[in-house]
Amino acid sequence: MVRKLQRSFLVFASLILVLSLTNCSSRQARESYESAKKLSDGKKYSEAVKEFETVVKDYPKNEYAAKSMYELANIYGHQNLPDVKKEDAYQKAADYYLKVVNGFPDLPEAGKCAMESGKLYQSLLVPNVTKEESLNNAVTLYKKVVEKYSDSPDAEPALFMIGFIQANELKQIDSAKTSYQTFLQKYPNSKLANSVKLELNNLGVAPEEILKKQTEQKASGSSK
Repeated sequence: MVRKLQRSFLVFASLILVLSLTNCSSRQARESYESAKKLSDGKKYSEAVKEFETVVKDYPKNEYAAKSMYELANIYGHQNLPDVKKEDAYQKAADYYLKVVNGFPDLPEAGKCAMESGKLYQSLLVPNVTKEESLNNAVTLYKKVVEKYSDSPDAEPALFMIGFIQANELKQIDSAKTSYQTFLQKYPNSKLANSVKLELNNLGVAPEEILKKQTEQKASGSSK
């Protein structure tokens, strides 16, 4: 009986210790993140990068590691850092965005990361990737926004960009048609709806032919 009580006490004490250490670790991660965020907000980006990277290294499974990776991606993707080549910065930005998307898919930042990484690939800014691979990566990431983060404000433009890339870059006309039709079904009152209808009417038509058609329509309208 005494031994059972001793074992129970040890188990209970161990649980308390684990919880205490976890809470302490989480508090330290939050404090380190907030310190780095202040540096970033103050435009001290090089210093902020070091502190955010420390959070990622010291607390890799903590949500503040994910928040730090999101901030790091934004800094590398949108700010000019001394001693960092732009192509290397874009690579780091893409890597950090994807780490959040794949490692912390349920956090609010994950949807934003999928959208922002999609933009990087669509703009062909990530090095060492062919144009076709980059565009396909963009479509895949935008689809993730649409499917997993459908309540996000990014879902609507993401679906539009899927159709746009398929139609105008990858020349996947059937896929583009499906994407655009889905867009009109989901967002019939969108500000992008007219653009989608125009795209649908001109799927597979060469740009010069579209221009010729628009010129003829204008001429016909002005002659009336």
